[in-house]
Amino acid sequence: MSSGKQILYGANVVLPALMAQRRQIIRALVQRRNPELLGKRRPPPRQEIPAIQRLLEERNIPVVDAFRYELDRLTDGRPHNGLVLEVGELPIERAQVLGQVDLNAKTYELHPQGLMPMPIHRRSMIRPPLWIFMDGITDPQNVGSIIRTAHYLGVDGITLPMRDSPPLGGTVSKASAGALELMRNVFHVRNTAKFLHDCQANGWEVAAGGKRPLPDLVEDAPLPIRSKVTKALVRKTGPIGSRPTVLILGSEHKGLRPSLLPLIDRYLWIPYGGPILPMALRSDTTPSVAGAENGDRAAANLAQEEDPIESLNVNVAAGILVSHLLATMEGKPSIVLDS
Repeated sequence: MSSGKQILYGANVVLPALMAQRRQIIRALVQRRNPELLGKRRPPPRQEIPAIQRLLEERNIPVVDAFRYELDRLTDGRPHNGLVLEVGELPIERAQVLGQVDLNAKTYELHPQGLMPMPIHRRSMIRPPLWIFMDGITDPQNVGSIIRTAHYLGVDGITLPMRDSPPLGGTVSKASAGALELMRNVFHVRNTAKFLHDCQANGWEVAAGGKRPLPDLVEDAPLPIRSKVTKALVRKTGPIGSRPTVLILGSEHKGLRPSLLPLIDRYLWIPYGGPILPMALRSDTTPSVAGAENGDRAAANLAQEEDPIESLNVNVAAGILVSHLLATMEGKPSIVLDS
């Protein structure tokens, strides 16, 4: 695929891309056995096919008959449902800073690098805005899953560093189930520390999620998610979620960068609740974990260190943290139970 061109694949990605009209659509490639778009014998169609057919016809997008092996080659063997779009790159601007938020106004400004400020429409008027910053998350499956979660739950926007992030192409879009195509507030950031610092200067709170508490932080919130604020910082005012918030999600392997810790107003983690490993599976050098089952935090932390599955996948953790934060901001339960 030549520079500037990308491949989108799968009905659940092709339809959002056609609906959003954010990319240049060069052509559609359709598998011979999937002929709804070519007027041939009709197998049972996916529910998205009629809408895809209508949009392709309305926009006069060329449709090419292709063999399955050709589509498999274009998608590196990933599931494509017999549908592939050859497209241009998604236009992603660089965000310089998020502007001040008037909680009584429907919009606030984002300042792109080198461009005029652009208005951002709030997703909800009953809570402050919530943005996600993915710091060094390099797996396109994780990035796509987080974008899907953010879109579904109502996160206001997403920022990613220009380096240490995967290309926002077909693999990310597929992992997001097409949410990448629909979520317009996705921006790159050139200088992470400056972006976060300038957001704070505009009244934004910077929260960060990790897999366990940090020793130099003090507790200020109850379960199910622990929250801490750095002792050296005094920017915190009011309960968590009372101000516009940027939530940092650290990388899959290293977590949060130590250089970002001085910028964090809130530190969030999801308490470990896994089993106490049998003595035969523990290392000889780890202190006793007795007491973890009775709620002793230090013992539970030791038990977590001993567990080979000692953390959540970053996209799973993102779902829990975002759901909790939005529920706290809105004063609503994060899960609704039918009576």
